[in-house]
Parts: sequence; C-alpha cells; structure tokens
Amino acid sequence: MKQLETDHTGYLVERIDEASAIFKSLGYKAEGDVVEDLRQRAKLLIMRDGGGRRIELVEPFADNRSLRKMLLSGGPGPYHICYRTDDPAATAGDLEEEGWVTLFPPTPAPALGGKTICYLWRREVGFIELVEN
Repeated sequence: MKQLETDHTGYLVERIDEASAIFKSLGYKAEGDVVEDLRQRAKLLIMRDGGGRRIELVEPFADNRSLRKMLLSGGPGPYHICYRTDDPAATAGDLEEEGWVTLFPPTPAPALGGKTICYLWRREVGFIELVEN
C-alpha cells in the first residue's frame, strides 16, 4: 500500500458555532457552510488555516450515542485523522488485512463535496477516516 497523505484532522465539539468562532480567532476560515450529515448523525464544518491545514468540526446529533459518549468521557478535541486515497474501498480492504475494522461501507460525504469516505478503527490507535482524492 502506498503512503497516505493527511487531508484533515477531525475535532469532536459540543457546539460547532462556538468552536468555529474560536478556530476563526486562530486564523482558520470556513470552506463552506455547516452541513448536516444524516449518515454520520452529526453537523460538520471544514475549516482551513493560512498554511493550508484543514480541520473538520464534528458536532454529534443528540441521538448519536457513540460520539456523545466520547464527548462526555474525553471532552472536545481531536479524535480522527483523515487520509486521502484514490480508492477508499480498496484502501480499507488493505487496512483490514492489517487489523483495522471498517465501521461502515464507503459512502458519499456531504461536507466533502460528495466524495466517498469511510471510517476505520483499531484498538491501539483509535479512528481514522479515508476520503477519495
């Protein structure tokens, strides 16, 4: 498998409006509007700093028990790194052979312009996301 490049870091937040205001004060700008992703059961906002680094703010819906539980236990903060790949499904398959677990099949992501994404998890390191180039 070729080396993956980072696309963004996902930040789990309680309120996307408050978090985005704080990141704006640090030099980040929104790349678009807040998107409600029904598949992920969360509000999402992509932001970029002056150096081109991207973050994704993730505010879980009230009924998203897994992310709400993460917020309660660990508070807001970074919780996944997203990597670019030409074929998320094939890359997920390669990673599964190395012990990763795919959390849901590749699916379009509204916050990323409909590009295909999927999440994987491994006990030793937590969550990653794959996004189509």
